[in-house]
Amino acid sequence: MSGKQSKLDKRLNKLVAGLPGVRHAVEDAAKEIQRDAKLLAHGHGSLPEHIHLRYPNRYDTEVTLTHTAALSIEHGHDDAVFGSGWVPGLHIMRDAAHGRMIPDTTAPDITHLL
Repeated sequence: MSGKQSKLDKRLNKLVAGLPGVRHAVEDAAKEIQRDAKLLAHGHGSLPEHIHLRYPNRYDTEVTLTHTAALSIEHGHDDAVFGSGWVPGLHIMRDAAHGRMIPDTTAPDITHLL
């Protein structure tokens, strides 16, 4: 791709991303993911209260897990407190983003950590 084509693509992307219908569709999709993530997080203490929408610029809407242990909750961690080994993550954000609304029943209860 030539530099001229690349500049044209960037300008076109910016133009399309700024269209009101596109911006609303992006935000609606993020709100749907947020809703699903909160549903999946239900039963894990205050975790649903840590799932928020964020607007980093005028085009994007992000769904974030803002808990201080977000990475450990989502992806898993080594149990340093009880020494029981690896604790699998809940994968709530991943599953919500992929439309997987059946919670992982093998995921441990982390309510006591929240």
